[in-house]
Amino acid sequence: MSTTDNFKKGYLPWFCLLALAAIVVGFALQSVFAETLTETQSKQKKAEEYIRVAQEQIKRGLYESAQALIKQIRENYASILTESQRAAVDTLSKQAEEALEVRRKTPDIIKQAEELSAAKQYQQALSILTNLQASPYLTENDRNTIQNLIRNVEANLNEERKQAQAVYDQAVQDYLQKNYEKAKAGFMQAAQSGIEVSGSISPMDYLKMIDQIQQTP
Repeated sequence: MSTTDNFKKGYLPWFCLLALAAIVVGFALQSVFAETLTETQSKQKKAEEYIRVAQEQIKRGLYESAQALIKQIRENYASILTESQRAAVDTLSKQAEEALEVRRKTPDIIKQAEELSAAKQYQQALSILTNLQASPYLTENDRNTIQNLIRNVEANLNEERKQAQAVYDQAVQDYLQKNYEKAKAGFMQAAQSGIEVSGSISPMDYLKMIDQIQQTP
C-alpha cells in the first residue's frame, strides 16, 4: 500500500468529521443570525407602534404624555431604530418641547398684555396677543382667554381711535380759525396718542406749521 493510500485511509475520516462540523456550525450561526434579525424586527415593530401613539398624543395636545413616551422609546429602542424612526422621534420630541415651552410662557404673556391694556397701550397689547394666538400649541382655555382679550382690546382701541380722530378734527378747525395755541394742544394730544388719524396733513406737520407761523414776526 502506497503512502498516499495510507494518508487517505488515516485522515479521510477526520476530514469528513471536520467538514460535517463546519456544516453544523454554519447552520447554527445561520439560525442565531435569523433569530437575532427576527428579534430586531420585532423590536422595531414595537417601537413603530409607540411612535404612532406619540404622534396621536401630539395631535391631541397631550404633549407631556408624548414627551414621556418619547423618552421611553429612546431608552428602550435607541440602538435598533431605523433612520426614519429616529427622524420621526426627533421631530416629535422637538414638537413636544416647543409646545410645552409655549404653554409655560402663555400665562406671563397674557398678564403682560393685560397690563399694557390697562395702561391704554392697546396697540402693543394687541400685537402681543395676535402673535400668541397664532401658536398651534395653546390649550383651549388659553385660546378662549386670548380671543376675549383681543375683542376687549380692539373695542378699546377703536374707541381711542375715535377720540384721537375727534381731537385731530377739532385741532384742524382751530388751526383754520387761527386759534393756534388751542390747535397746537390738540395736535400734540393726537400725536402723543400714537394712533394714526385720517387727514391730509399729519399732526406733527401741523405742529411744525404752527411753530413757523408763531416764529414769523
